[in-house]
Amino acid sequence: MADERVKSTKVEFKGKLHWELIFDFNHIEKDATAEREKTEKIRELYTVRTVVETVDETAKTKTNTDNVSFSLGATTKLLSASIGSSFENSEKVCSFMSKHMQETKNHEREWEVEEKYKLRANTRLALYQIYFMAPGVVYPGALVNDKQDDKDVHIFIDVQTIELIRDLQVRYGNNPSDASEENWVQEINKQNDVNSGDLNKGFGGKYTWLVPEYTTNVKDAATSFTIYVQSQAKQHWDDIAKGTDGDFRYVKPIKNQRT
Repeated sequence: MADERVKSTKVEFKGKLHWELIFDFNHIEKDATAEREKTEKIRELYTVRTVVETVDETAKTKTNTDNVSFSLGATTKLLSASIGSSFENSEKVCSFMSKHMQETKNHEREWEVEEKYKLRANTRLALYQIYFMAPGVVYPGALVNDKQDDKDVHIFIDVQTIELIRDLQVRYGNNPSDASEENWVQEINKQNDVNSGDLNKGFGGKYTWLVPEYTTNVKDAATSFTIYVQSQAKQHWDDIAKGTDGDFRYVKPIKNQRT
């Protein structure tokens, strides 16, 4: 539908920092120095569906301070990521996720880095790659010598809830000032010139406006509208041509039965 309204809120997205061993050379009880070469495989991942499903599942259980409630079937869009708990590489993680949220494409990349290390006599060298890991997300951080236990961290995802048109309510008036204060459907002429919200302008009859009724649930949203024209009145239906002394006209939503 062309008409939509949006609301947004921040949803917590939980992840962890993981220290992955990539290099471990034992040079204990060796008197001479030694050089070692190591090819490191680095990876990063962003899986759209997994991230969206995780955020939606979290959002459904919460109501934010702006009273935006996420419910089953809501139409949402992930806008950006921001720092929740500050951690190693947190700014780059947020930039990485925000970029791929905008692109809405899966991303997977793996590359190799060749490194040379010199070991002193009677030493041992271990290196760990720090990764940020969360459902659908893997992002590399620093290379360090000391291993730590996995650390729980979180970021915030700015989630947009899209309100789609569910139905069109027919509103009547006796003069132009009776127009609803809500946004009403406008008639568009050539070159996008807005003519009038009054459907009966130029045809007599009651002043008539169509006011959208919104929903956040895809199953309830209209995919299009049909206008029925008939000579007999339909009980409980609102005639958009009321008072014009012509056929009765009714506008009704068509919904996607596959959702």
